[in-house]
Amino acid sequence: MRRPEITARLLNWKALASWCMMSATEKTFMSNAVLTSAKPPGNWTQLNKQLTQAKTLLRQMSRTVQDIEDARTIERAKRANGSKPRIPWARVKKELQLD
Repeated sequence: MRRPEITARLLNWKALASWCMMSATEKTFMSNAVLTSAKPPGNWTQLNKQLTQAKTLLRQMSRTVQDIEDARTIERAKRANGSKPRIPWARVKKELQLD
């Protein structure tokens, strides 16, 4: 899966590279006039904050989806086993040597 922040950077890399190059050399070439007009946004701090918040929210949503999937799996297993007696957790830990 392609990460959105990488995709966004790749889409505008030429303009950013050109802007950095022109700033460093203080020269504008006629062939690059269009590329040099695309300056990076001045509100990087705000954009980085929003990106961090979006990543945090996405992680939380992903964990929630996983928890829901786990709960559904447990409910299906309970229904499939019907009235069979449950295995005590202490016995499971002992058999799997988790203690």
